[in-house]
Order: sequence, then structure tokens, then C-alpha cells
Amino acid sequence: MRFTGSGSARTKPTTNSASSSRRIVIFASEDVGLADPEALPLAIATQQAVEFVGLPEARIPLAHATDYMCRAKKSREAYEALGAATEEIESEQTERVPERLKNKHFPGESGKLSFNSTAQTSAPLQLYFRISTFRLAE
Repeated sequence: MRFTGSGSARTKPTTNSASSSRRIVIFASEDVGLADPEALPLAIATQQAVEFVGLPEARIPLAHATDYMCRAKKSREAYEALGAATEEIESEQTERVPERLKNKHFPGESGKLSFNSTAQTSAPLQLYFRISTFRLAE
């Protein structure tokens, strides 16, 4: 996608409106990103409009979204941060989960669930608000 400067935007021509709207959604996420928080909702709305009206009318919302994306400020900050975080996680050695954080009530795990031993049932003690304490809006 690129803005020609003469008031129009250009994309590679396609007869598949679904792939065009998909490309606009991807562009809004990857290239516009955090620089314009309205770009992604517009791209999603365009994709829904394209599905709803079909060609040839879908050309209008596609043109609108393409023009918007070309004029929008660009930021790949979130996309690059995701890549860096993923790379860092994959390069780290995974440490064992500490015993105190393990879920110990599944077969093969040590320990048992702690229940309220004074209750007549095996259900843990749980306190709830009485319904009468809440007032519904009228």
C-alpha cells in the first residue's frame, strides 16, 4: 500500500475482495499499529462490510480503508516488541516450576486439596454476599 500524494492510494490490484480486506487488517496491525488506534477497528469494519455487500460494491469500503491506511502514521513498535519478546523467551532455558506454585490435586502430583475439616461436606468454605444486599437498577 502506498499513498500517491495526488489524493489517491494504490494497492496491488486483485479480484479477490477477501484477500484485499485481509491484507488491510494485517497492514493496520503490523504497519500502522500503535500510531493510530483507530486503524485496526476500521480495518475490521471494512472486512465485515466486504463480506456483507460483496463485489462490486465492496470496492468502496476497500478504497476508503486503503486510503486511510496510507495516510495514517506508521509504527511497528508493538510488532517489533512481540518479536523481541518471543525471541527472548525462546532463547531462555526454561526453569522448573517451584513446588509452591504447582497444582497439586491432579493424579501424579504430590499433595491433596485442602478442605474445611469442620464442614459436613467435603466442599471448601466459601462466603458469598446475600442477594438482598444488591439492588438492581430499575
